[in-house]
Amino acid sequence: MVNQLFWNQGLATEVTSAWIRYSFQLLGLKNLMAFTHPKNLASIRVLEKTGFRFSHQERLMDMDSMVFNIANPSAFEE
Repeated sequence: MVNQLFWNQGLATEVTSAWIRYSFQLLGLKNLMAFTHPKNLASIRVLEKTGFRFSHQERLMDMDSMVFNIANPSAFEE
């Protein structure tokens, strides 16, 4: 949980963008998955802004979760 003093400053978007770059460029991962609660609109917005796309909804650890995916575009280059 992030302290409310730091909400609505774009920090989550910056961290998520950096995580995506690190995962794709340095680790060479082909895909990433992210999970959030359907009522967590701020997290859904961050995921969508950073390129994640909704995949499906499922129940994880007795909680409803939305599953998002993003693919590394360079993983599919020839």
